[in-house]
Parts: sequence; structure tokens; C-alpha cells
Amino acid sequence: MITSFATVKITRSICDIFMRTLCVGTTTNYMQKNRGMGFALCRRCLQRCNTKAKLAINRMSNKNFVREYMNKNNLNEFYRKLYNKAQRLRSPFISSTDKYNCEMGFFNGHYSKNEDGNYEMEYYPIPVISIIGCCDIEVGIDKISISTKLSRNVAETFDYSLLKKYEFEAYGVENYLDDYYTNGMSMDDFKQKIKASNEQAIGFSFLFDELDENGVYTFVDFLVKNKFFY
Repeated sequence: MITSFATVKITRSICDIFMRTLCVGTTTNYMQKNRGMGFALCRRCLQRCNTKAKLAINRMSNKNFVREYMNKNNLNEFYRKLYNKAQRLRSPFISSTDKYNCEMGFFNGHYSKNEDGNYEMEYYPIPVISIIGCCDIEVGIDKISISTKLSRNVAETFDYSLLKKYEFEAYGVENYLDDYYTNGMSMDDFKQKIKASNEQAIGFSFLFDELDENGVYTFVDFLVKNKFFY
């Protein structure tokens, strides 16, 4: 879930694997504008590193930190793979311009829950495929997320048995940090929250560990058929 785009999460494995590339690379602009802020963001990602590494980081200047830890080639290779994956997912929609209009770009500003259960903004960009009028497909680092909405009237009477096989979250559109449904919640509680809300539409994020181009196209068809929109 996001303010204007969608949700992915920096997991522990990302910090471990990409500490020297992605984590630092995404804060470079902040280092240029505000050295303290950029350095603090990187230090947060390093919380689970050993004490010796932390002390070494603290002794570095920001300039030396970037030079030492940011590997441009590795970062570029990582994003090349992410971009190619997004292009594959986009391909069936390009072939169906009579049915779907799609756009793609790289966006940051996503929100996801951290380990404490609090929402946290993510500063790094990911590819987002916008299926105009239907949904946003966010090609994340560890998951593919599809963000969409139902009008409140439709959401109140929707047959949620259709969603049993999917992992999803539901939240407010105006108050996007308000959870309406999370994993493990009963559908009765979900419906009661919808009825008690002042929202005119309910946001949904469907999460997939992996999805190919046929799978994503079929799922978008499912959303359209069941009156989801964006």
C-alpha cells in the first residue's frame, strides 16, 4: 500500500544482500542534499550488522561511505533484472491495446509495515505498471503487489469467497494507514469495519511471491470482471 503507488518491503535479506548497493544507492540523493538524513537512513538498515561494522561506518565521512560501499555496476545489474521482469509482465497488455491501456515508470514513496507493525515509507524506486482504470502492478524486490479499489457499496456486498486463494490487505483510500483487513482477520470483522467507515472506496493490495505474464493478465481480467477499479 502506498500514498500514490504501492507496497513492497525491505526485508532482512535485502539489507544483508544489498547493503553495499541498493540500500546506499537509494539514499545518495539525500546525502547530496542533507548528509545527516542520508547517513541516518543507511545506518537504520545496518542495525543488524555486527558492532565492529557499525563502528567502522561511524568513522567514515559520508563521501567515503558512498565510495566504499556503493557499487554502481551491481546496482545497475539488479535494476536491469527488475526492469526486464516488469517488461515481461507488461507485454500482454501492450498486445491488448484495444482492451487495456497501460503505462510504466519507476516510483518510490511506498509504505509497508516494518517488524514492529508500523507503516514506514520506502525511499527506493521500483517499476510500477499502471493498468488505467483498473490497478497498479508494483514489481517489488521480494513480491509483486497489485493495488486496486472497490467502491464502498460493492465492498459491502462483495463475495469474498472469491478471494480465498489470494493473499491481500485492505485499507482506507482517504486514510490509507487504516487497516480494514489483514491476514488472519475474519471476513465478518472486515465487513463490519467497512460499514462503520466513512470511506467511499476501500483499497486492496494483492501480494504474490511470483507471477508470470499470463498470471498477471488473468488476474487483471478477474479484477475488471468483479468491479475493481483504480
